[in-house]
Amino acid sequence: MPRPVFFSFLLVLLALGSQGHAQTITATLQGVVTDATDAVVPGAVVTVTNTATNAEFATETGVAGRFVAPSLQPGPYRVAVEAEGFKRVERTG
Repeated sequence: MPRPVFFSFLLVLLALGSQGHAQTITATLQGVVTDATDAVVPGAVVTVTNTATNAEFATETGVAGRFVAPSLQPGPYRVAVEAEGFKRVERTG
């Protein structure tokens, strides 16, 4: 095989090889935890549970009450929020 053709063929193989990685579908759930007066709740524990697999992701809200649950697999979820001085809140669906 002539050298320029071999080099081009090698480049094509390398390009195709980098495209061969499996693609995954994930989602990110993010939000802000607030109380009944719409004040943010820092330090609240947010637990996101896939109800089909029982896989859990837990995180804590920051000073602005924000949380992020990244790389969630497709499926039905339950979100529970707990904070000191507050009643536990849970939402499904």
